[in-house]
Amino acid sequence: VHHLFTEVPQEGQRIDLEMEDSTYHVFADKENLMRVINNLVKNALQAIPDDKNAHIQMRLYPKNEMVVLEVEDNGTGISNELKEKVFYPNFTTKNSGMGLGLAISKDIIDMSGGRIYFETAIGKGTTFFIELPIISSTPTEE
Repeated sequence: VHHLFTEVPQEGQRIDLEMEDSTYHVFADKENLMRVINNLVKNALQAIPDDKNAHIQMRLYPKNEMVVLEVEDNGTGISNELKEKVFYPNFTTKNSGMGLGLAISKDIIDMSGGRIYFETAIGKGTTFFIELPIISSTPTEE
């Protein structure tokens, strides 16, 4: 997903990826997991005002028998009134779309035995976290 968004650089947009030189195996459908990550990156980009350069930071790392993926943006953040609605179907803050992306993402992650959640700060941005149980891991050969 990182490659899809960075293959053709966009002016005023930076998407960084930090990850260890290891491969983590999780019990999840590859296509569905890509759909979830794609949705998080798109949402992150849409959360950044037009008058601000977009910076998305993706991190992948192990933590307590889980692999964690973070997608952090420097957008507007999510207000307290909206926090509890984020994962509900038909909820959206956008002018278009059906508001199903995060609800479907939560279902996909839940069915994989993981969890999805976020931390946010108004005016600073939001970080979404995906945690999935690690089945196995191997160092990446160079």
